[in-house]
Amino acid sequence: MKRTLLFLFFTFSFSSIAQSFSSSECLSKNLSKMEAQKTWENPQWLGLLHMREGWFSPESEVDGKYFFISPEGSHSSKSELISTLNSFCANSDLETGKENLPKMKVQCRFPARAQWLSQQGFGGWESPQCPALETWKSQVGKEEISLVFSSYYANNPSSVFGHTLLRVDKKKDQSNSLVSPLLSYGINYAAEANTSNGLLYALLGMTGGFPGVYTSLPYYYKVREYSDFDSRDLWEYQLNMNEEQKNLLLNHIWEQGFTYFDYFYFTENCSYHLLTSLDVALPELELDQKIPYWVIPIDTVKALASTKGLVKEVKFRPSLYRQYRLRLDRLESKDLKEAFYQTLEGHPLPESLSPQDQALVMDTVLDYWDFKHAKELLDPKSNPSKVKMNYLRTRAKLPQTDALNFDKASLERPDQSHETFRAGLGFVSNSVYKTGGLNVDLRFALHDFLDPQLGYPKKAQVQFMKFNGTHYFSRNQFKLNEVILFDVELLSPLRKLENSFSWRAKVGGRRDSTACDHCLSAQGFFQGGGTLGFFQDRFLVYALGGADVRSSDQFESDHFLALPAASLGFLIKGPYDLTLQSEGTYLKRSVYGLSDLSRVSVLGRKNFGISYSLGVQFEGDFSKEISHSQTGVQVYTFF
Repeated sequence: MKRTLLFLFFTFSFSSIAQSFSSSECLSKNLSKMEAQKTWENPQWLGLLHMREGWFSPESEVDGKYFFISPEGSHSSKSELISTLNSFCANSDLETGKENLPKMKVQCRFPARAQWLSQQGFGGWESPQCPALETWKSQVGKEEISLVFSSYYANNPSSVFGHTLLRVDKKKDQSNSLVSPLLSYGINYAAEANTSNGLLYALLGMTGGFPGVYTSLPYYYKVREYSDFDSRDLWEYQLNMNEEQKNLLLNHIWEQGFTYFDYFYFTENCSYHLLTSLDVALPELELDQKIPYWVIPIDTVKALASTKGLVKEVKFRPSLYRQYRLRLDRLESKDLKEAFYQTLEGHPLPESLSPQDQALVMDTVLDYWDFKHAKELLDPKSNPSKVKMNYLRTRAKLPQTDALNFDKASLERPDQSHETFRAGLGFVSNSVYKTGGLNVDLRFALHDFLDPQLGYPKKAQVQFMKFNGTHYFSRNQFKLNEVILFDVELLSPLRKLENSFSWRAKVGGRRDSTACDHCLSAQGFFQGGGTLGFFQDRFLVYALGGADVRSSDQFESDHFLALPAASLGFLIKGPYDLTLQSEGTYLKRSVYGLSDLSRVSVLGRKNFGISYSLGVQFEGDFSKEISHSQTGVQVYTFF
């Protein structure tokens, strides 16, 4: 017995010494290679750490724990590389911060680092089994990877600029064909918000108040959320990546899944961090150099689509609402449309219709029901679900109809739209200063009603960080006319069976005669109402009511005014890329002892492709005491 114990003791001791020696030799060789190559300066290593130039020194954009092995890793790429090599050679265990995976082998925790270092000629360490990683990757798959763009959604502050995510496809178990895209997995980066208040969400989102995290879930969840609930079209850009690149991308996303980034709505957002992850797998493309400082989802889409050979195929997934509208348009006769409305009211299908026409009506009824009751239909016991079952029984007795055909020639791909930054230069004449001047207009994002429409929503405008100022010649003086922090407007034409509500919200500052003599005041402008659409919505007439809220220390009485405001206007989308918008607003200033004021504006624009525009404008403020106006012409460029 003593001999056996002695044998085990010496065996364990020699094994430990050998392992220690092997670990030391592994580290020594890898550190020598590191010094010779200065690997810590390699752009791809810096990308794996998300290192960016800071105010005083490079700093990682990762803000959570469990991403760095070295205490100095967040600001020293060399220290983190040394710690990584040391941990790999020692086959160390690391804490993960996850309750279900409290500890993990370092190579299992950082598989992208291990893969990349191996590609650079480093190695000599053990390769442990990584069951959690392999289970996730087998679940997600890696046969095809697509970037998905979810179109603009003005009714939600978090989605007003659209959204991007990745979709990962996998093959079936027993064949080489791919599973249905709906059963694939979506990889999503988003703010982990803890509030449903729109204004608070916007404030915290712009200031890094939420953690941004990666999640993976079945793609049909995201389709249901965006396409079904929010009526947003999805554009899927399939990427041309080899096996090694796809594996590196997924490995790096796994690494980021244990930590978080401070989420900034206009910079470090869903679009930016998906792009930086793709940059790790495709460093030679330098994708992050193709986006502006203010990053919105369409910028990432454009960066990928403009890279030669990167996008293999673009697919379109229509929303339930778009499908319903196309079905309704196929009911060309008055009798068919009347049958559609009567069926929804509970009447049987008219026997005067042919079985084929009855099928067209029932297809439209079912698409409308899916669109209108998307959330209720998740509960099979709900009344909408029971009604749908009756519709399906009726439809099953009718013949097949042609599938919906979304003509690719008529679909406007979002990546083919105008650039998000716009600059304008022009001449204006102002009656207040009785002189002309050089007008400068700058807007960081995104789109207004008169901009080139290709790839953007036709009935919505979203503007962020817009500045307008004029240098007046005779006065040799520059005046700031307007500052827009954000301006969101939706003109939704009234339609039968739809809850169409038009609204606008604008926050910023404006120089006019609302409450003082052409002074600059802080402004909040909020209105809601209705819109009528004519000629396939190329001619919109809208009426809105609300309040124009102002604040300035230059006001004669109160420093804060909330003026009732009613607006009536029209928007015409004409031929030859001509657009005209005219609006009159009545401001009831008499509630503050001032005469009521009328504001009139006429804006015209001629677009030349998606890069240049020529605009004309007239704006005037009129009351019993004042008559102020400004006219001008402006040239715009997008970049």
